[in-house]
Amino acid sequence: MRMGLDWISVFACPKNTCEPNSDYLVYTYTGSRIEGHATIGPDAIGAEDSWPLKPGRYVVRLLPDDGVLSVAESKVFTVS
Repeated sequence: MRMGLDWISVFACPKNTCEPNSDYLVYTYTGSRIEGHATIGPDAIGAEDSWPLKPGRYVVRLLPDDGVLSVAESKVFTVS
């Protein structure tokens, strides 16, 4: 287990299903905090290619230990 490498990322949902965990767009590490807040925006990792988000449907997922298995997922949201 690698402490401090839990991450939150945005994933596209182009149709009725969302992209797999390996196809993240932009993300930030949480520092393994149990509670708090995180900001995903122009300073996040991957933002140079993915920010601002294009119009479409997305979810945000929490992935622990720098892995690709998610443990939580938001509801689908729309950027217009």
